[in-house]
Parts: sequence; C-alpha cells; structure tokens
Amino acid sequence: MTDAIFSNGSTSVRHGETRLRSGPIAAGTLLIVAFGVIGGCPPSNQGTFTPLPRLRYINVQVNQAKARPGDRIRVSWQFENESLLVKQSVRFFTPFLLGFQQPQDFDLDSGIRNIEFDFTGPVTVILRATDTESDNVNPNLAEINVAFDINLNDNFGVRAFVRARDHVDYPRLGYPRVAFAGNGAPVLATQREINFAQYIAIYDLPTGGEIGASRNGLINELVAVPGLQAFMPITQDFRAHTPQPATEQFANGDRRFLMTQGLRFPDRSELLADFLGSAGQCDVVLFAGAIVYSGTESTVKTADGDLKIVENALNFEPIILAIDMVESENNVLVSDVHIGNVNQGLVCSAERGFKDDEFDQRTSGTQTTSLQRAFLGAVGTLSGNIKGARVGALVRTLEGVELQSNFFGAPLRGAYVELDTIEFTVPLRPDTNLGGQIVLNGPGVQAVIAGP
Repeated sequence: MTDAIFSNGSTSVRHGETRLRSGPIAAGTLLIVAFGVIGGCPPSNQGTFTPLPRLRYINVQVNQAKARPGDRIRVSWQFENESLLVKQSVRFFTPFLLGFQQPQDFDLDSGIRNIEFDFTGPVTVILRATDTESDNVNPNLAEINVAFDINLNDNFGVRAFVRARDHVDYPRLGYPRVAFAGNGAPVLATQREINFAQYIAIYDLPTGGEIGASRNGLINELVAVPGLQAFMPITQDFRAHTPQPATEQFANGDRRFLMTQGLRFPDRSELLADFLGSAGQCDVVLFAGAIVYSGTESTVKTADGDLKIVENALNFEPIILAIDMVESENNVLVSDVHIGNVNQGLVCSAERGFKDDEFDQRTSGTQTTSLQRAFLGAVGTLSGNIKGARVGALVRTLEGVELQSNFFGAPLRGAYVELDTIEFTVPLRPDTNLGGQIVLNGPGVQAVIAGP
C-alpha cells in the first residue's frame, strides 16, 4: 500500500505517486454499462462471430460491510482481461436529507488495485473502468462498474420488501435487472428488498415540554435552519408528497413529477381521524432514505458478514420511505405510508389524496408498533412492522396515458406498490434535538489512499 494520500478538492502527492483528481458532476447522472462486443469474421467463412474478450471486475474484496465513523474501509479488486483497461476511477454517493450529495470522483492510475478511505457515514462506492473496445451500435457504452453500500454499524435499521404491480417505472425503486431487451433496455424484476441507510423518527415535543401542552406541528430544529424554508416550506408536510393526480412533465431535460416537501407534521388520514374522533396533525413521523440501483447482484464475504455487490449498475437514485403516526397513550398508530423516488418526483401513498371512487385498493396494512421513551423530551426508540400495505398514485404520462393496474382481472386506475413487509427500529428524537442525524450536507469522503 502506498503512502500517497489524495484529498477531495485538492491533491497532495508523495514520492511521485499517482494523482487522484476529484470533482462533482450533476446529481442523477446515469452511469453507463458495458455490453458485449462482436468482433470480426473468423478465419473460416461459416457465418459465425466470436465475441471479443471484455474487461471485467473480479475478486472484489471489502474489509467490512458496516462501519462506525473513523473506521478505515479497504477495497481491493482485480480485472479479467486487464490488458484492455484504458482508465479507471472511484465514485462516492452519500445520502442526505434532500436526496444525495453531488457525487465525488477520484481518478485512479491504471496500476491501482486497492484503495482505503475513512468512513464518515453511509456511502455508496462505485468502482468504474473503461476498456479499449466499445459497442458497435453505441460507442458510449464502454464503461463497466461494480457498486456496493457501506452502512452505519449500529443497532438500528429500516428494511422493506417492495413489489411493483404492473408498472416498475412508477415509481422507480431500483428493481434488479434480470436481462436486456432486444433494444438494449434493461428488463427489471418486479420486487426487491431495500435496506435504508438513513433513518430517524421525530416526535413533536409539546411547547415547554409539559404533558398536555399544545404542539406546534412543526419540526422545530429544521425550521430554525437558515434558508431551509426555501426548499422545505412550513406549509408543506414532511417529507415528500406528489400532488394527486400526478402528471408527468419535463424538468431539466428529464421526465419527472411535481413533488412537495416541507417542515410540518402531516395531517392525519381520514380513517385515523375518524377512529380517534378528531382531525388534526400527526405527531410522529418516521423517515428513511436509501440510494438504489439495479444490475447483476452477487455477494462477497467481509469481516462482519456478506456484502451485496452489483456489477454494471444503472440508475443511482434516492428513495424515501415515510410513515406518519399519532402517539396515543404511550403507543403509536399508523396514519399513512409513503414511498417514492426523489429524482423522479413521484411518491406513492396509502391515503394522502389517493382515492379511486369506483375501486379502492389502498391499505396501510396490519401494524405492530411501539415506542420506548423514559420521559417527554427524552431520546428513545420506535420499532415495529407493517405487513401488507399497498400504496399508489394516479398517474398521467407525458403522452397523456393514464396508468392502470390489474386487480383480480379488473383494471384499476393508478400505479401501485405492494409493501409486503416494513420492519424498523430507529432512534426516536424530539423535534428540538435531532442529534445531527438529519443533515443538509456532510463531509463525504475526505481522502483516498491508493496502492498497486
């Protein structure tokens, strides 16, 4: 391992070692993937073609799958047909409150086969390389990659098993790629497991902290952040919602939906308001965020268990899960469930504004939830599970097509996601003390040490 240390945004080099250059690019950039390349005719004219060898990552090793801030992450790899390597780099995505930060890129010398960096928080790592060949149809498709997540090592977590009903692209949730279609487009599975890297539950602390005192319905610590209301006004609910019905539009050259996100605790659903005998706002909200991507999946062994790696990954995108709750006699009742794609701007909900007058297939599922908190204002935990929740959105595409789904042979307006299982144990914090667990930006990866 060389002792050359390369910092993000500046370069320091010892003993003439390889320079690593870093710099952000636009968030949401599609990472391109390598396809097979067809070579020239074989010696005998038999009407067959021989595929050329392609560069490919092999023997990827990572020392740990989860880490605490300050831990040193070590990554090593090799190449199959490494003589085809033209250039390589490493990219880091870090999830934050408003999606994920601008990606950090570090160029690597062609002889580098391992890197080290200090863990500062959940991060997605992408090893990227370009070979000497390019696809005959699309010369841009010459990059390969391997991606994996290093998450926080603690006793908390949020996991969801999601399943698309008829429309895997509405919303896009990183369903695994299972094949390529004849036109080169990826064919996606309809279900996947999402392990969320960022998570917290927030409760509305009554004014003055006294039991029975009024609550202001705002996430106080975030309201106090200068300039944040320009992105998340106090007139909108936390964390993100898509107006219903949702209409696809072009924005910044991409197809997306309008999405609002704010700083107030959300309103109770009609069903929960009827059950409680009063309307008003929820006073607990669970938030979880993840970066998802699709590709060919496998696992590698680390010191603390298996780590999933994805080869030739596509579409790195931020996903949010939000659950609205009401605290009732030291317990919590689920009011609504939301899941969506921040880049796409599309959030599906069980209750919020989503109703088909003829058929109503929404459900917030069956729930078991509980909270532990020594006293009002204390930090505690929120845990539970939700089974069989179904969320959806009424969607109209740019072409004017209103999406429909099939339920037991009958068409039903909307795009639906089945949340077969949601399991969570997360920190429960008063809205006056978020403990730095929700940040607008963060340190990212500070330095990369690279070696042969």
